[in-house]
Amino acid sequence: MSAYVAAPSEQWSLAAHVITALRVRGVECSYNWPRQVRADREAGRTDADLTPDQATKIDAACVAGVRRSSVLVWISDGSIGAAVEAGVARGLGIPVVIVGTPHPIFGRGAVAVFDSVDDAVIEAARIDRIARARVEGWG
Repeated sequence: MSAYVAAPSEQWSLAAHVITALRVRGVECSYNWPRQVRADREAGRTDADLTPDQATKIDAACVAGVRRSSVLVWISDGSIGAAVEAGVARGLGIPVVIVGTPHPIFGRGAVAVFDSVDDAVIEAARIDRIARARVEGWG
């Protein structure tokens, strides 16, 4: 099982921190998009510089990452893309853990809301362990 971290691309550094914290707790990331964003930023490229084909491929990779996850950590900071990813997760029945202020409508479907990244990571790791136990047949 694995987790997906949804966040604004401007917060790729925070998302990378969450991915590392999840890995420390034994949870893999279903798609490490911050790695690519970091490379793009270091090369001076922004999201606005993407070609339509590149944007389509990134969108597909993100949705595939959400689909492969057992839990989604949503760093709620007004990002439309992260909100879409959280919506995909909810539509698939994947638990959503929010860090930050939840959207007044769409945040209500989250299983937990935290101010602290560390607390959200602990909860996401707990949910992932439960999902793994169910898949392995002992949960």
